[in-house]
Parts: sequence; C-alpha cells; structure tokens
Amino acid sequence: MSIEAAAHELRADPKTMDRRFYLFLTVLIAVLAVAGFAPSSAGIVAGAIPIPPLVVHLHAALMASWLLLLLTQAGLVTVGRHDLHVRLGLVAFGLVPAILVLAAVTAVVRYYDAVEAGAGAIVANILFLQVRFFIMFPALLIWALAARSRDPETHKRVMILATVMPLGAAFGRMDWIPGNDLFVTNDVASALEFVALAPALIYDLVRFGRVHRAYVIGVALAGAWAIGTHFAWNAAWWRTAADALMGVSS
Repeated sequence: MSIEAAAHELRADPKTMDRRFYLFLTVLIAVLAVAGFAPSSAGIVAGAIPIPPLVVHLHAALMASWLLLLLTQAGLVTVGRHDLHVRLGLVAFGLVPAILVLAAVTAVVRYYDAVEAGAGAIVANILFLQVRFFIMFPALLIWALAARSRDPETHKRVMILATVMPLGAAFGRMDWIPGNDLFVTNDVASALEFVALAPALIYDLVRFGRVHRAYVIGVALAGAWAIGTHFAWNAAWWRTAADALMGVSS
C-alpha cells in the first residue's frame, strides 16, 4: 500500500488512527521505562551495583507486568479483539493491589537501608514522589476502571495518565540528561513526565481541536505535585516530616 493510500485510509477511518496512536503511545512509555531502568539493571547483573533485596525485584517484576498488560491491552484493541481486552482487563483488579502492597514494603525497606547508609536526605526526597504514587496511581486507576464501559475515551486516557506518572522513577535515573541530578533537584525528571505526555496532548489537539478533560485534570494534578516537589526537595521541613512518617529518629 502506498503512503498516499495509507494516509487516505486513516482519514477515512479515524477510529483506526486512534487505536494505532494509542498503541504507539504505550510502546513509547515502555521504551522510556526500559531506557531509564536498563542501566541500573545491567549494573546489578554485572556486579557493579549491589544486589537489592528480594522485595525490590518483586516490585520491579510487578511494574513490568503492568507495562506488559498495558501493551497487550492496546494491541488487542488495535486488532479489534475488544472481547479479550475486556476480559484481560480484570487482571488489573488483582495486579494493582499487589503493586501497591509491594511498593509500600519496598519504600519502607529502602528508606531504612538508605538512612543506615547515611543517604537519608535523598531517600526522604524520593519519599515525596512515592507518596504521590500511593495517592494518584490507585485514584487514577479507580477512575479509569469506573469509566471503562460508559466512557471508553476517558478510560484509555486515564490509563495513560496512571502509567506515565510512575515514569518519574525512570527519568530520575537518566543522569546523562543535563541538569538531571536528584541530589540537587527533581525538576528535570518532573519536566520529562510532561514531555512523555506531550504526544497525547498534541494528538488530541490536532484530532479533536481540544485536549480531553481527563488530560487537563491529570496535567493539573501532576503540575501541582511538581511544584510541591520543587519546594520539598532537600528542604529540612520535609526531611523531618519524612523521618516522622517512616518512624525514623533524625
């Protein structure tokens, strides 16, 4: 099929264009996650980085499973298997609670390990982002799952928002990006989250002439938390609050 014929097909069938775009978007998110975590994973395998506790591996496996589920779901919609998409979506009802429980255990274990190693300041900073995860990830997923039957347009966009948000952990590891030093600031990693979401916003704007309200709400929430993160990062008041929250004596 020629490029002109393919373009004509997409214009004639905008639903196909939507499905292909969201498949592209999920692949992009997965690639960004791999790009962020691959160097540290390779370092662990090579012995250059100490092997983390088992709970960290389990947490990573569940987050990878979440990405795989998202990719599979987008692929099923793209090939027209909505029936399988709906049935497979039920996996989220078990996977999400498991992710939250292991993420909480991982946060506690890593916090105490870091404090013992004298790295309490950076782990306190990261806790501010983890609190956002524990609040926004389940809230967004509840919203997405509640809308999956009555409002599929909102459903797919909120699923993207819920998955982009934890990418901050991957972006924070990209220390080769100028200014991206978590010992100093999280501003660059925060900005990269919005960059990752930009294709979705631009697509909506071009396709519909406006950005869907789900994205507007998601960007507003993420923006507010990014501002809060800017002021909490390396702040003495947050270090004190973080230690108190985790039951650690400063």
